[in-house]
Amino acid sequence: MAKKKKPVWFKGRMAADWVTRFTVGDDYLWDTLLLPFDAVATAAHAEGLVDAGVLDLDELRAVKAALGRIKRKAEAGEVGVTPEDEDCHTVIERYLTAELGEIGEKIHTGRSRNDQVLAALRLFLRDRLITIARATSEIVEMLCGVAEEYDDALMPGYTHMQLAMPTTAGLWAAGYAELLVTDIRAVRAAHDQINTSPLGSAAGYGVPHLKLLRKKVAKTLGFKEVQSNVTAVQLSRGKLELHVAHACVQIGATLNRMASDLVLFNTSEFGFVRLPEEYTTGSSIMPQKRNPDVLELARAVYHRLTAEMHVLASVPANLPSGYHRDLQLTKAAVMQSV
Repeated sequence: MAKKKKPVWFKGRMAADWVTRFTVGDDYLWDTLLLPFDAVATAAHAEGLVDAGVLDLDELRAVKAALGRIKRKAEAGEVGVTPEDEDCHTVIERYLTAELGEIGEKIHTGRSRNDQVLAALRLFLRDRLITIARATSEIVEMLCGVAEEYDDALMPGYTHMQLAMPTTAGLWAAGYAELLVTDIRAVRAAHDQINTSPLGSAAGYGVPHLKLLRKKVAKTLGFKEVQSNVTAVQLSRGKLELHVAHACVQIGATLNRMASDLVLFNTSEFGFVRLPEEYTTGSSIMPQKRNPDVLELARAVYHRLTAEMHVLASVPANLPSGYHRDLQLTKAAVMQSV
């Protein structure tokens, strides 16, 4: 039987197997996504350790080369996180120690998994928010194209689901395009909120006996600023992520209503639009039907987004200051949102 790996925090007796299963949960799956970003943050931290006198330049080069290798392996799906590892930070620490020995053991100097996870998470969220903004912009462009092409295509406008005034399909499309432009502003605001470095706060109370150049490390990672009060880092968990989830909810709300319109307009009774067959599914018992499943699921996802936002709003509530394991749930919630 293979010998069980000891966690990085191990001192004395191992936790019972059920304790590990319960506390890790599905967190290791999310950390597999964070692994490349944690490698990037660790490389920046290693540069800071040179300034602090913990690493020399030769050691830094060896560390960065090893981190580059594990980042590429993670991106290729060759390295992941298992429940036994607990998190991506352990995977990186074990990899560096196996590759570099004592040099690898130095890397955790001056940081805790508490600030390490937030650095990786914020790099991940920054990346995903840019992707979301670009994808939303593409939808805006498509809708503007529809608005221009069908600016004279008459259709009825409704209030209270009753025929109200004549309008055009172009005006319908332009309305959603403008709303999504507003939603992109919310994405930009969320990006601005999470673009701040937690590194150097460690477990929440700083590293008093080590001179870490926090602003320099933040600049290396492209963060616009540092959370200067170290206790604010853990107090902000869930709060900063809530901005991200809220931006996702805003986009989801717009697409929810647009999908509802299209499902309705695609019915035989309305007949305003006709969906391409390749964008629909069939029925197992009624072969003549083509179902707008994509639109219906897009409409439903909005409710999942609001649920994740509720997790982020409620989990940190009533917690005393400092870190608590409850906050682990905020990571999955915001990652699920994006």
